[in-house]
Amino acid sequence: EAQLNIDVKKRWNSTNVEWQRTIKYIRERSYHTALANLERLVVQRLLELTKANMSGVCYKQRTQIAKALKTRSAAIRTALDKYNNAASELDPTAVPLEWAQVVSWTELQDFTLLRFARQDVRDRPWAQPANRLIMNQYFKSVRAQEELDRLEVEMGRLRAYVDHNDRELEDAITRADAAQLPIAVELR
Repeated sequence: EAQLNIDVKKRWNSTNVEWQRTIKYIRERSYHTALANLERLVVQRLLELTKANMSGVCYKQRTQIAKALKTRSAAIRTALDKYNNAASELDPTAVPLEWAQVVSWTELQDFTLLRFARQDVRDRPWAQPANRLIMNQYFKSVRAQEELDRLEVEMGRLRAYVDHNDRELEDAITRADAAQLPIAVELR
């Protein structure tokens, strides 16, 4: 009777395009939900690790943070399993994550790359881990060269400062000798 009221002309089955699009949407939605949950837990873990390593945190707080980290780790493992299950149902499948890989992440940039809004960026050149590593190394070398350039300027300034102080000391010794002050012996 409900089908008559809403005027259903054709039932969906697994061969319908609408059915396939809906299944794909449900799988992507499940994947994004699992990813968001995993990301939230990892961010909370990073914040707790930061708090545990802060100075001024007493022993009691550290033990409470350690307990929270233990609980959070169990939650992350569960969320990781859900993520890997959802990732395996995607077409094409997303890269499964390992526990050691998630725990080793210390920056958010490592994790936010996984989140692709409505398009798959996993195949883009900049999304590949090896390419990202090379980019990070390249930009570190560029920053290191900038630091070397700044250090060359600073070394010149430091050399000028030391030379100026040496001249001032020599002038002070010469004036103290000319005035026959007892401090001249100490200054030499």
